[in-house]
Amino acid sequence: MMKINVSISFLFLVINFMFMPLLIASEELAVQYFFDDRYNYYSDSERISTRVNRRIFYKHSDVFEEALLDYEQNYKNISFFECNEASSSDFIIKLEPNFFYNPLMQTMYADLEYYLFKDPSVQIDRGLLSIKKQMYLQARHDIQLKNIYLEFLVQLSNMIPKKNPNQQINGSFCSLL
Repeated sequence: MMKINVSISFLFLVINFMFMPLLIASEELAVQYFFDDRYNYYSDSERISTRVNRRIFYKHSDVFEEALLDYEQNYKNISFFECNEASSSDFIIKLEPNFFYNPLMQTMYADLEYYLFKDPSVQIDRGLLSIKKQMYLQARHDIQLKNIYLEFLVQLSNMIPKKNPNQQINGSFCSLL
């Protein structure tokens, strides 16, 4: 009788660990993000210095996607994915970045304006996130820009309501933005 009790409790423990990730995943918020075409198809360029005269080109949407990979490894409560007509999510967030690098002061001024929607007729929040960071853009600009967007993602996670709304918003709304 003792062996049966131990094996039954072990079985419940195993089942619990098998289904716990599914329960946790169901509490995850889904957020579609949208960049205007000017951030998808055109890139910013930064003229670094007159001595070197090297230009650095980057697309905000590509850097954001790279930052999402790091974000998803560390934070599991919100799932961000690109806006798609065939998808639905809890929220849609429109992003408008504005970065300015001052090469003489080696300072990056990064602003990210965001608009948060829970359905096409309701804009929940709108705001501006700002980061001022000392950096030397010629040294691994890809990592430094990704880290700025990673900081923005953490800040955005705090702006998004933690409870699931009653309805989902369709990604076709992004075509109106």
